[in-house]
Order: sequence, then C-alpha cells, then structure tokens
Amino acid sequence: MAALSLSWAVVASQSAWASSDPWIYEPHVDPAIGFNLISWHNFGASGAAVWENAILDMHSHGVGHVSISPVRFFNKTTGAISPISTQAPELSHIAAGVAMAKSLGMHVTLNPFVEPVDFDGWRGAWSPPNEAARTQFWSDYQGYLLEVADLAEAHNVERLTIGTELRALVRDSANNPHITSLISQVDAVYDGKLGYAANWDNYNHGNVTAVIWENPAIDFMGVDAYFSLANNAQADASGAYPDESFIDLVAANWTSILDNQLVPFANARKGGDGIELVLTEHGLIPFNRTTVLPYSENAAFTQPVDTDEQVNGYAGLIKAIDGRLDDLAEVHIWHWGMPGAEDSFWYLQPDGLDVGGPRFDESLSQPAAQFLVGYLQTIPEPASSALLGTGLAMLLLRRRRAED
Repeated sequence: MAALSLSWAVVASQSAWASSDPWIYEPHVDPAIGFNLISWHNFGASGAAVWENAILDMHSHGVGHVSISPVRFFNKTTGAISPISTQAPELSHIAAGVAMAKSLGMHVTLNPFVEPVDFDGWRGAWSPPNEAARTQFWSDYQGYLLEVADLAEAHNVERLTIGTELRALVRDSANNPHITSLISQVDAVYDGKLGYAANWDNYNHGNVTAVIWENPAIDFMGVDAYFSLANNAQADASGAYPDESFIDLVAANWTSILDNQLVPFANARKGGDGIELVLTEHGLIPFNRTTVLPYSENAAFTQPVDTDEQVNGYAGLIKAIDGRLDDLAEVHIWHWGMPGAEDSFWYLQPDGLDVGGPRFDESLSQPAAQFLVGYLQTIPEPASSALLGTGLAMLLLRRRRAED
C-alpha cells in the first residue's frame, strides 16, 4: 500500500503542471504513442545487431513504446508454417531487439504475424481448404506462439497478442476450439497482458467477441485502426500543414469512432467490467487521399504525393486522443523504418533517408515521422522542483499519520 500511495503521489504531483495543450505529450494523461517495428528479411549472422540497432534508433528519437512483430510464413494449401525463411527474422534476433528495448526502459509489445508464402494474398482472407490443413495450421501456429510467449516471459514483455488480422479464421466458429486452446496454452506460460490485434472492420464480430474478448485470459482489445477519416473531396481540399480545419475534421472523426464505437464496445466487455483498448496499428502514407482509405496502397499509384495530408492526418489523431488515457491505453503507429522494411509505403524514418527501395522514396515520410517524434519529445517538465518536493512531502506526511 505504501508503494501505491507513493506512486499516486507522483502522478498527482505531475497533474499540478499538466498542460491542456494537445500538442504536449503528458504520459500520465495521454495514451502512450509508440511504433510498430517489423522486417520482412532474415539477416543471418548479423540479424541480432540489425534488430538491436533498430531499437537504438527508435530510442535515440525519444520513442518509449515499441510493438515488435515476429513473422513466419505458411503454405496456403497445407497450412504448414515454416520456422525459417529468408523473409522471416529468426526469433533469436527478435529476442536481441527485445532485450535491447528492455535494457533501455522501453515498453514492449510482441505482436506475431503469419503471412502466406510469397505474400500470396492477405493473411486475413485465408481459411483452411480442408480439415487436414486446419489441423496442421493450428498445431504449427500454437507451437510458434508458445515460442514467442516464452520469449516474452523471459524478457518481462508488457504485452503479447495471440495474432493479428486473422479475420477469416477468427470469424469461423470451426476454429474456436483451436483458438481457445491457443489462448489457454499461451496464458499458462506468459504472465503479462494478453490480447489480440483485430482488423478495424472485424473487432466487433460476434464470434471474435465470444471466443476472444470474453475469454477470461484476454486482457486487452487490440484494433488495427484503419478507419476512413475523410471523404475524397475533403482530402483533396486539405492544405499545407498545419491545416487547422482539416486537422479538426480528422480529430472529430476519430472522436466519433472512439465515443460511438470502440470505447463503448470495450467498456461493455467482461460483463460490463470492460477491457483495455489499444490501437495496435494505425498508419497513413504520404499521398493524397490517404485519410480516405488509410489501409490501402491505391493512393500511391493513383494520387499525387501529399506529405501534408499525412502529417495533418496524424495531427488529427493526436488532437483527438488528448487526455484520453482512461479510454485508450496505447497507439502503435505503423511503422518505424528499419532494414528489411524498405518499399513499404508506411515506412517512417525521421532522418529522412531514401534507403533504396525501387518502388518508393522512403524519405517522403520524413515530415510525418518528425512530427510524431517531435510530439513524443514534448513531455512537460515540473514548474519547479520545490512544487514536486512539497507535494511529495505532504503525501508522505499524510501516509505516516494514517499509519500511526
């Protein structure tokens, strides 16, 4: 109880100088902002160093939260998941990145991915073609997740998901025994917060709710949040950053999504006790109309470059979540740029380098990346050390009196 009282004292003292400015990041008032970190490449003997350096790069820019995604590939015909691929980082290399992040005091989520071999379609659209493939997939998948869970437990990782965007699988009740077994087995070896990263249009599906969110072992509801935030005309009319009217429009749409969809749904879970809400992904690309369909690459092929819309869109998110820590625990931005992630239109790197991907100039997202890390670096300082000392002294005095 003494430790709890002292912790409360620190938070209470911080509230004394908390800012009402939405562009000031207040860790005990605003949801945490972090980045997804993913690579679709196995770097062999140098892999551990690549992941450690990616974490060091994030930390050097003031990022304190990271969602790291292991990747494995499955055969769409047989359901078999390969433990090794030239496109999949080895778990020992992921572990090196996790260890580095924890040594730096970063908050870590592990968010395992599976992808079809050769990226033949979206993972969320796949269903096993027969029972043999279903059995093979879930056997291999459970083995994979238990490896990741052991890694998470060994390094005191704060959050772990049982998967991401397995849309067709989690909607099909034929998979429910496998999902329930998976959750039980992972929960038995991992003591941190356990969740799932649902697609934005699938988080409230009845089967997902019954088999995942209402499972007693599930602690948080992850949503890969690629909701539409503007229409074509509004996106086309958006101007140079800061376009206050467009930022307000995006913020208003985010507020509606939170107030009318995500937060009420999360609060209604577990018999009304609620479940913690995390936006396990949200991303925008540096092209016109990215706010219309944030999940789509189409704008990159059909629309002009528009780095201002990308920044304005992220600003709308930041403005909408200001002061909403009670409703929303974390937001993971898709995604930080690292080797093996080249050519992703969502590649974010504040140093502004074009790293040579043949289809995309990664430096285009430099303004958005700089905006986001700039926000994270605006943590307010105490008005004076005397104020903090006085607040703590008063709380300690009250505690001693209560103990007497």
